[in-house]
Amino acid sequence: MRLSSAIFASVYAGYYQQYNSLTSEEREDRRVICDAKIEETKAAFPIANGSWNCPGLGLTRSKVKCHPTCESGFKPDWTTKPKKDGPRFLTRCGDPATVARKNLPTGTQLSCSPVDIHPCKALAAATNIEDGQLKLYETINQKRADYSLVCEDGTVNGRVRCVEGEFKAPFWNKTSWETSCVGKTTTTTTTTTTTSTTTTTTEAAPSCTNPCDGLNYCTTLVDGCAINPFRNNYLGALDATLSYRIGVDVLCDSSTTGLDDKLRNIVQMGQFVISRQPDKNTYEISHKDHNGSGHYFNSVTFDCIEGEWNSFEAVQTDNMDGFVSYSVKIDGVEVLSGTYESMYAQVSGSFRAYASDPFAYPALSYKVKNFFYQKWYS
Repeated sequence: MRLSSAIFASVYAGYYQQYNSLTSEEREDRRVICDAKIEETKAAFPIANGSWNCPGLGLTRSKVKCHPTCESGFKPDWTTKPKKDGPRFLTRCGDPATVARKNLPTGTQLSCSPVDIHPCKALAAATNIEDGQLKLYETINQKRADYSLVCEDGTVNGRVRCVEGEFKAPFWNKTSWETSCVGKTTTTTTTTTTTSTTTTTTEAAPSCTNPCDGLNYCTTLVDGCAINPFRNNYLGALDATLSYRIGVDVLCDSSTTGLDDKLRNIVQMGQFVISRQPDKNTYEISHKDHNGSGHYFNSVTFDCIEGEWNSFEAVQTDNMDGFVSYSVKIDGVEVLSGTYESMYAQVSGSFRAYASDPFAYPALSYKVKNFFYQKWYS
């Protein structure tokens, strides 16, 4: 380590120790000063079609990092790769509060431009799939994209590729993809024949239970009618809080993909992830810091039984002392728990929920139901 780096590390360590020795009242005073400094800096560097994301703003902590983000449908005009070259600023909550800017010189004008519309998006939306629909599986590049054939009963029945606004030969499922979902609905038809008449009756589809019934501040992502995960199945964005509860039921089923050598994602919700490990019916459940910086990560594995459902519950609680606690249970039995500094938890913005996420291979034949998020849980 160079001398200058050693001096900086020593100074910052002393600053952090000094902050930890403050009383709760003194920390609250620092928070007010710090928040004002952050708002002042944000105002000095407005973002057209975007905003500053500052996890920790409004909380008592020794420092707050802020980075620019764009609104939905817009992309950044600034450098994003490598991440270290992007604009950002760090506020140290001393008295007075100080700001260190990186790649953000005085007078910088940040802006976000509209995202280019992919040539396949309009085609997929206008394509009629009887008893089903096309959902984006993967955007390969600016000209090509793959779409999953998702039937009304939740099964994934195949995949098709679009190139420059035209569908090419389907692959994976070689049947006629436009009609491959016919009959795969949640409605059952019964035909009764007598010697004189033929009567056709349609039974109502079974009602899907709502896991949020009777719960406050609860959002249902998948109800009691099961779905198959598929890649980049984005379920929505939900307000992030330090205290929350996540619940989901998962069916162990490797019948479609087999026990291949791929890590296959099932669901992701903010810091909580469930995947199937390569080559075996084993769940990998992980809980990690919100920005993937590596400050905190914990995981556990759990062998599942083919054809059986398991209920997962993840609860995180704000201890109100600068730390949060978390607990993960499977079928009511705790399998993972711990405590970590709240500065590494997501406290603003939104959690993004998937079944499955856009990054890993999907666990196509597994099923998910009763997936919900309850904020401010205690």
